[in-house]
Amino acid sequence: MGREMKVIAQSENIENLVDKDSIYVDKTEYIYNLTKQYDRVFISRPRRFGKSLTLNTIGTLFEKGVEPYFKGTWIY
Repeated sequence: MGREMKVIAQSENIENLVDKDSIYVDKTEYIYNLTKQYDRVFISRPRRFGKSLTLNTIGTLFEKGVEPYFKGTWIY
């Protein structure tokens, strides 16, 4: 008791996760490696498996850079 469990991130937008105290699995190293090794990547996963958040993360990295959204992640 006394300590509350953290909630798993449920947003499809990385920008919404910055200020929340939730669990986020950092995939930025994998995203970096994919974008450096391949010109095109097809991402196919089951429903509710993080595709939208992963694609939003890629878009945010390319459009807005690492500040302030990626502090504390591998790519920072």
